[in-house]
Amino acid sequence: MNWSKSMLFASAAVLALSAAAAQAENMPKRIGYVTNYATHEWYQNVIKGMQARAKELGIELEVQDANLDVAKEVSAAEDFMAKGVDVLIITPVNEEGVVPLLRQAKSNNVPVVLEGNPVKGMTTMVAICDYDTGYTAGVEAGKYAQEKLEGKAKVMNVGLPLLSATVLRSQGFMDGLKTIIPDAVMVHDLDGGGNPDRALEVSSAALAKNADINIIYGINDSSSLGGLQAWKAAGKPQDGLLTVGTGGEGLAFTMRCRTSRPTGSRPRCSRKRKATPPSMQRLSSSTAKRCRNTSSARPRR
Repeated sequence: MNWSKSMLFASAAVLALSAAAAQAENMPKRIGYVTNYATHEWYQNVIKGMQARAKELGIELEVQDANLDVAKEVSAAEDFMAKGVDVLIITPVNEEGVVPLLRQAKSNNVPVVLEGNPVKGMTTMVAICDYDTGYTAGVEAGKYAQEKLEGKAKVMNVGLPLLSATVLRSQGFMDGLKTIIPDAVMVHDLDGGGNPDRALEVSSAALAKNADINIIYGINDSSSLGGLQAWKAAGKPQDGLLTVGTGGEGLAFTMRCRTSRPTGSRPRCSRKRKATPPSMQRLSSSTAKRCRNTSSARPRR
């Protein structure tokens, strides 16, 4: 009996070592990551996380920033493939601009992992369900408006129409909001560029034309902050205003909320934090589409 147990243990150990060796053999040695906007706090955190994990696994990671320029993104990705990276990771600046890169990578047998935004022809993507993120924030905003804003919801959406993911956040927010306040309206639908300077500029122009809003929604915290700064610059009172941000990538938004409210009052700023995937998820284009379709078919509550 002892001999039998020893043999079983030895066999299990051999299998475990073989599996570990196979895993090590299949582990990529070099990874190239092309981010869309490295100066943004969210992607600074993404890069830090990648670097920490790569170091832990003994992988060489190189990062290039497209700085919201499709041509730079294509050039950086092609450069990585020319260098012979084992895996290419891309956060698309523009989804259509990445389609030729996927074909090129496939012809060169280079696996591509997309971050954040689905692209036609993809095989692997790591992302949240952006519609659900916006939807949940919209429901909570609706509850607040029902209780604190006399049941009225007039929204200035500081969006980013360049990316389908951020469009889905805005759509989800309005749909979620309308489950609580059916007559909620979007007064302004803006392109804030995903950064506070552009968000401030377009929000200021919009408020100059029509300031009859009581909710600012931003597709990320920078967009929300830009909208809030525009509201303050216009000399508008913050009582009766709800500002909702998506991301939770930095402290600027929280600190702005804390310092801009009257002493002793509660903040009216809300943040919907992005979910961090526990591991890479392999998603086909149809899977990503199902996430959106399932969300949009969500029953009214």
